[in-house]
Amino acid sequence: MLDSLKQKWVYGSGLAFIGLAALFLYFEILWFLALPVALVIVYLALFRLHWLMLLIVFVTPISITIDNVGGGFGLTLPTDPLMFGAMLVFLFKVFYDHRYDMRIVRHPISIAIFINLIWMFLTSITSELPLVSFKFLISRLWFVVTFYFIAVQMFQYRDLLIKYFWMYIIPMTFVIIYTMSRQYVRAFDEKAAHWVMTPFFNDHTSYGAMIAMFIPLLFNFMFDEKFKIDAKIVSGFFFFIFLIGLIMSYTRAAWVSVVAAIFLAIFIKLRIRWWILSLLGVTLVALFFSFQSTILQELEKNRQDSSGNLAEHVQSITNVATDASNLERINRWKSAFRMFAEDPVMGKGPGTYAFLYAPYQHSSDLTIISTTFGDL
Repeated sequence: MLDSLKQKWVYGSGLAFIGLAALFLYFEILWFLALPVALVIVYLALFRLHWLMLLIVFVTPISITIDNVGGGFGLTLPTDPLMFGAMLVFLFKVFYDHRYDMRIVRHPISIAIFINLIWMFLTSITSELPLVSFKFLISRLWFVVTFYFIAVQMFQYRDLLIKYFWMYIIPMTFVIIYTMSRQYVRAFDEKAAHWVMTPFFNDHTSYGAMIAMFIPLLFNFMFDEKFKIDAKIVSGFFFFIFLIGLIMSYTRAAWVSVVAAIFLAIFIKLRIRWWILSLLGVTLVALFFSFQSTILQELEKNRQDSSGNLAEHVQSITNVATDASNLERINRWKSAFRMFAEDPVMGKGPGTYAFLYAPYQHSSDLTIISTTFGDL
């Protein structure tokens, strides 16, 4: 009898939805068609939060940013609404059930995050642009809650950790293939490499950075003893795609960071003690300040600008004499230091730099890509 009632309920609700869908379509009310998807997401948030997290990770590389959805608010769809919803459900569960692993809360990283958020709240009150700062704080909250306080619970289980990574790697591979196909028809031109990843990434720097972050991970999967041979081969296939994507991104900072990661891996593998690394770091800093004039003179001799030739593009990394990209970074850093010097304690407010830095630029530091709102 119970099974019969369940069957009738399923058929009845299905027919009711079909009827309502037809009615809404007749009156051209199309948002109703999104209702089943919304109900599934609500179900996941309430009863399968880790599934919702995997969904958020999966759609992150293929999300699209809308700069202004009204009221000056920008939004990344569909990730921002999903993260905001996951945050609300998680906080409700924590406050309602009073259950959360206190070891996570007491961890030094968590404490540092709490201090950062509290200070961000205080400086948003004193901000020169309070609306901008509070918007920045709210978006920071749903990132921190979702990708730290929820994710860290998932990472206690190796199978969920591996799934989490692959949920990003697979759609990111699609983005890399999409980007390189657009580069191919433009003969892999270096200038085109700055924008061909749109609409999924705003520019090649964030695109290259995300590829770089997963290259060490995929490399590790290729040699992980817990992976079977077929999983290692698949990891090698994705590693090759990511490596080509990184090279063709023309993102010099990403290239440098992968090289730095290789050295770090060597240090970890050789089990070099932290105090030796600290001593090495202090020695390198001391040597730089001792010979900074000579070093800067040598750097100024480098006149190689950004280029479609990979060897020349690598050489341009240290060009602080003529390369507009490098010089503009220095200009932005100098502007930030001048802003800091003017208000060293409370600052100008979180998220306000792009709106306020322009008057702090000196004419001697301006480049061909200098701009008032950091949009070149």
